[in-house]
Amino acid sequence: MTTHVTLEDALSNVDLLEELPLPDQQPCIEPPPSSIMYQANFDTNFEDRNAFVTGIARYIEQATVHSSMNEMLEEGHEYAVMLYTWRSCSRAIPQVTLSLALSLCHCLSLLTKKCYSVC
Repeated sequence: MTTHVTLEDALSNVDLLEELPLPDQQPCIEPPPSSIMYQANFDTNFEDRNAFVTGIARYIEQATVHSSMNEMLEEGHEYAVMLYTWRSCSRAIPQVTLSLALSLCHCLSLLTKKCYSVC
């Protein structure tokens, strides 16, 4: 007396077994699923260097030096921006040499003499 069970019936029986409560008086120790958001911040400029006092002191000193170097680098970037901003403004004005200045003075004096002689 063998009965034939179809594949769908077998799968539905397995699904029913998953829903079958098994009271074993044990607490559920699985936590509910939750997402962890983590954001790394590498722009701390070595502010956490004092947390490593248990380590070797030279690493704290190196972190301090790196921090001051980063500050100097930022200051240098500000000076570079200022330099190239003013450089573009000063390039529009031609540099006056002594010979050019003397020739301009001579031309101005000639024009002034002409203007006085006409008046």
